[in-house]
Amino acid sequence: MSSSRHRFTSPGASPGLSHLHAEHDQDAVLHLFDYSPDELDEVVNPDEQRWSAPIADGDTRWLHVQGKPGPAFLHKLAEKFGLHVLALEDVINVGQRPKFEIFGDWYFIVMQRPLLDESGFRMEQVSIFLGDNCIISLHEGDEDLMEPIRHRLRHGGTGRIRKLGPDYMCYALLDLVVDLGFPMLNDTSDRLIELEEQVLGNPEPELVEAVHQVKRDLIGARRALMPQREVINMLIREDNPLMEERTRLFLRDCYDHMVHILELLDSYRDMASGLHDLYLSTLSQKMNEVMSVLTIIATIFIPLSFVVGLYGMNFNTELSPWNMPELNTRYGYPVLWMVLLGISGGMLYVFKRRKWF
Repeated sequence: MSSSRHRFTSPGASPGLSHLHAEHDQDAVLHLFDYSPDELDEVVNPDEQRWSAPIADGDTRWLHVQGKPGPAFLHKLAEKFGLHVLALEDVINVGQRPKFEIFGDWYFIVMQRPLLDESGFRMEQVSIFLGDNCIISLHEGDEDLMEPIRHRLRHGGTGRIRKLGPDYMCYALLDLVVDLGFPMLNDTSDRLIELEEQVLGNPEPELVEAVHQVKRDLIGARRALMPQREVINMLIREDNPLMEERTRLFLRDCYDHMVHILELLDSYRDMASGLHDLYLSTLSQKMNEVMSVLTIIATIFIPLSFVVGLYGMNFNTELSPWNMPELNTRYGYPVLWMVLLGISGGMLYVFKRRKWF
């Protein structure tokens, strides 16, 4: 399984971001949205003064960081919004287990987006901070996943995403990350169907490694995605003040999608295991077919060998008229061939009637 490389804090290092140096700085693209049902203000790569400005009454702010933010930016983010450094440490050290934590006035959520491409299976981390009137999301990946959400904001003035608060935006982000698992499952299904056709048609030894690779990918995906079900379930609980009851209804639908994905992963994993058994069964069947043909050939030659061996014995025909008198007949050799062909033809007819081949 090819997965996103995990980054960890060095053993013994101070928790937080203080141990990171300049070489960790990377470029990132910022998307800022201040929105309400009536107004929308979008800024790409805003300066610090803009993204840290006070939020107007009745507005919701969504700040999305696409790419690899450096510790300098994260320090500013922590200072301006009051984010906990332990949460930001999990942001920069990608590959974290999906989880839900509360740091003061902020909810911190880590989700994993499964991805299957030419390099194999891997996971991309999406981190979300949910506050009272603000939501901050961070995605360290090459592909910008959030464009569908931005499109809904730009063209959904009368929709729920503009009318409801940051808790609904949090649901929209979670739902997007969860539903991105379905394309990966569709690609995996196509891989399994293709492998099944190859196993049934021409079971080459290379197929075993391909089947094992799919199985490893599915096991890795299930191990990474299983905690996300609990994350969504924790958000649905009624003791979360930042989650309105109206949003919990939508989160239940997101939970159902997550359960569906896990069930499909289990099903495809069983299919991959079945493909390995099918490969062994097909290989054994082909071997049995070869052995059956060889057995039929050997069985046909048993009586032929007996007849040929019988006439290979040395008897003096001059001493007795009973010593193979047919050897002196005019048509002895053609008759012998007719007998041999008759025996072979009769045995083939019997084998065919009994459907032995």
